[in-house]
Amino acid sequence: GETTWREHCPGIMSLADGAVWAGSVLTSLFALYRLLVVRNRATEEARNRRGVGRKTIAIIGAGPSGLVAAKEAWEAGLLPTVFEKAEDIGGLWRPNTGLVWDSLMTNISRHTCRFSDFAWGDVEDDAGEGCSDLFPSAKKVHEYLHRYMAKHSYIKDRLHLNTEVVRVERPLPQKTGEQGEEGSAEQRSETGAEQQIQGKWVVRVLTRAKKSCSPFSSSALSRESASRARSYLFDFVATTSGIFSRPKFPLDSLPGLKRCMEANPRTITHAATYRNPTNFAGGDVGGKQRYEASEEKMKKKEEEEVVEEEDGIFGAVATDKQKRQHILVIGNGFSGADISAELAMHGHRVVNAVRRPQYFLKRMVPCPSPPPSTIPLDKLFYDRTKKKKADAAPDRSREGVNQGTNHNRSSEEGAGEEKEEEKMRRRRKHTILEKLSGGNPGDVHEALRIDAERDIAFVCISENYLDCVARGLVEVRKGLQRVTTDKTAVFSYDGRDSKSGEQRREESRGGEEEIRFDRIICATGYHVALDFLSEEIKNEIQYDPQDLLQPVLLFESIFPRDTRTMAFIGMYRGPFWGAIELQARWAMAIFSGRLAMPPRPEIQEGIKKEMQIRHQRPRPQFPKADYVAMCESLERRLSKTLQGANS
Repeated sequence: GETTWREHCPGIMSLADGAVWAGSVLTSLFALYRLLVVRNRATEEARNRRGVGRKTIAIIGAGPSGLVAAKEAWEAGLLPTVFEKAEDIGGLWRPNTGLVWDSLMTNISRHTCRFSDFAWGDVEDDAGEGCSDLFPSAKKVHEYLHRYMAKHSYIKDRLHLNTEVVRVERPLPQKTGEQGEEGSAEQRSETGAEQQIQGKWVVRVLTRAKKSCSPFSSSALSRESASRARSYLFDFVATTSGIFSRPKFPLDSLPGLKRCMEANPRTITHAATYRNPTNFAGGDVGGKQRYEASEEKMKKKEEEEVVEEEDGIFGAVATDKQKRQHILVIGNGFSGADISAELAMHGHRVVNAVRRPQYFLKRMVPCPSPPPSTIPLDKLFYDRTKKKKADAAPDRSREGVNQGTNHNRSSEEGAGEEKEEEKMRRRRKHTILEKLSGGNPGDVHEALRIDAERDIAFVCISENYLDCVARGLVEVRKGLQRVTTDKTAVFSYDGRDSKSGEQRREESRGGEEEIRFDRIICATGYHVALDFLSEEIKNEIQYDPQDLLQPVLLFESIFPRDTRTMAFIGMYRGPFWGAIELQARWAMAIFSGRLAMPPRPEIQEGIKKEMQIRHQRPRPQFPKADYVAMCESLERRLSKTLQGANS
């Protein structure tokens, strides 16, 4: 019969079988290789996730500063552990337990109120679309921070909520503890333990098993029995708890307030706990809509015309004595102005006790060169292009002063010229702010009048405050002297602090006025709370909790004078998101060894400048008012190389 090619060509068949066998072997080897590589990569990722081999850093606080510090620490090769005493992240932006009220919007636009690697378009609105609000609400800011943490998921893995840091101190030789979060549980020899803790920080915490209490509760140590106490060891510590830690009541400066609070604990509160007008008995939740609808009607009225109280713009609500509360708001800063306006717009009678006059700006201001006709306030103030042009331009004011003078002038003459230049700069600032705010606030109410020759130009951002004052919805009073236990406030007057400046009494020699209130809200600022730091560190940073402007003295608002393994992020009055991100990046670059710590003489000189700010009189509104200059200074430091890192 016929023979097949297989019989005639056995060699070819052997070759084909061998190829099949070799192919199967190669496939098996490749599969094994892939298995090993994938497993190795998974192991490596797991090791990276756990931070094996990384130096550790404790981050105290999970607000914006804490979250961005954790992100920068991780990207710098450090292992962050974030401790937050509340049950949620967000810091002052937390709903209910934070410091924001329901209607609050950011004072700066979405272009400034964000981190560089996360756009607002990634935060969805109620319709499932990217957030497009130019000035996001407090609720949206809180959501933004959650989305930011979700993007950098390792932050959530390193986050400890309901965990309060109660002590940060340098360890004594005999102490031992856990190495960060991933410390070994093995028993170590006494010598090994001493080597392990050399140069590290002991961070003692209390973890609450139950729901978080108010952030303004009393000392955590008194709750130790109901909490779990633990101690950790860290290579570095970053304090990011912010300066709005503890509400400030004017107990020392306002006689009778302490006794009044003891007698009326529920009716005297701080702006920190304010949420909305419905918290107060009665109130008209639809008042804002009627307020806006009344604008056209108010425009048609003559400036001298007084709106009759029985009609008002709130209708029956304005005359309903059972619903309308008489509320005293102490302070007219950012919180005091907005809270006063909101309460008044919802039908309550509001008296705002003011101490310092200031300009009231809206979030959108006229554009110098349209279009568009208006731009966000922060875009006008923080334009880097304009600043560079101003820096490059010659100082004409100095030229004008120096022209025709003797170059060998005395030191007294030089000091006189400096004072004259300072006056010129102050006048220019007043002129600009008066133009942006639509005039001197004293044109609306005499108690708000600003003297450009005497007063420092303070600024408050509020959409409705001046309008409410102009309409008589918010009554302004200066000269709050004392408060009695029956919630009566006593004001002194000089006869010239009414709306139009005419006499409030027939006699012009002044006197006192007593007004009884149902509720009192203190919008009087916040103290920083760094009680968890050791006395050694508090002395080094010259911690003064009573100083609301400059509570700590730090190099570039970040580093202590001598300690090289501790940083403070966002711990200055008026922090902006860009600045705290750059602060965190610079600090973590130094801790990781990528950049060198500035030399000691430079640090000491920087601390002296911070001390000068603390002792400056009259005191400025913000210690770091030039946001652009601060960010550019940090940017320049980050651009330096590692040269000299080991010197």
